[in-house]
Amino acid sequence: MAALPPAARILRTAARLFYQQGYHATGINQIIAEAEVAKATFYTHYPSKEALGAAWLAQQHEAWVSWLNERVSPVSDSRRRIAVLFDLLEVWLRNNDFRGCPFLNTNAEQPNPPAALRAIIQQHKAYLRDYMRNLVRTALPGRLEADRLALAAYILFCGAIIEAQAFRDPWPVRTAAQTILGWF
Repeated sequence: MAALPPAARILRTAARLFYQQGYHATGINQIIAEAEVAKATFYTHYPSKEALGAAWLAQQHEAWVSWLNERVSPVSDSRRRIAVLFDLLEVWLRNNDFRGCPFLNTNAEQPNPPAALRAIIQQHKAYLRDYMRNLVRTALPGRLEADRLALAAYILFCGAIIEAQAFRDPWPVRTAAQTILGWF
């Protein structure tokens, strides 16, 4: 890891630790030690744990959006796009040992997340909600209830993440997908 520049080592280390252990449970000293940087170097790149956490969540958001667009956008059938979204969610959960959503986890582990983190969490969730709305509107052109169903689809999607994490099993994702696809 020492071949990476210090800022990248810090962010990579923090990303791993924040996701595995939780943002709140991970200390700056552990990040500094595992990233193999000096304390002064850490603070040169990230003036606070909150700044580092915000950089991590922003990076997670960009990675998720990119991954989604690469795999969902090429699908021409609107109903199939929704199915692909849930297929991707199942793959992502399995690949990450059902650890769940870094945004939901960070929000849930403390009663009042720092403002910078909360802003990125809300931005990510709003993006996902709007993304789901666009998918459902496209699949249900002209249907008055499309927005209501889209919001329900978003809630089922987020709930499936939480339940899959709790049960360490993909059945909630499959159930949510089957429910939503049954609307079309």
